[in-house]
Amino acid sequence: MPFLAWSSAGQVVDFKGDAFITPKGASAKMATMKFPIEVGDMIETKTTGSIKILFADDTILTLKENSKTLITEFLFNADAKKRKSVFSIFSGKIRKTVGKYFGDDQQVEIKTSTAVAGIRGTDVGALVTAKQTTFFCFDGNFFSYNIAFPEKVVNVNEGLGIDIEKGFAASSDQ
Repeated sequence: MPFLAWSSAGQVVDFKGDAFITPKGASAKMATMKFPIEVGDMIETKTTGSIKILFADDTILTLKENSKTLITEFLFNADAKKRKSVFSIFSGKIRKTVGKYFGDDQQVEIKTSTAVAGIRGTDVGALVTAKQTTFFCFDGNFFSYNIAFPEKVVNVNEGLGIDIEKGFAASSDQ
């Protein structure tokens, strides 16, 4: 699939049950295969839903049941070898697999109400509630911190996880 020919940031490559996309300024639409995904789109799944989105930079975002995510930012320029993407996770279970399209020095972030994870060529899962974010590293490594304590950055290696609670700094002994 030639990424440069894409006219959107990404597209739906798999879904089941109740999975919806709400384009910026529009009403919710039921997910369909190859549904185009753009910056500002809200992706939401209900009790029976799940959805997988492939982005133009070879990044995959998977949302399981009862999840809600906003595509906050997505910039991809293959010619300049630059990308930046930010995904705001409001609730639920997600998995983000970031391909090493240009190496490790690229900005891809998951933001929640309690935490931020900076991921580069990594496979990360997250369980997000209003008061806590749990990240798990399936492959590679990433850094994370509580949004209230950005100076307390913790590196999370493959096979390990971290719980970040509202009001508490991230710690490597969690």
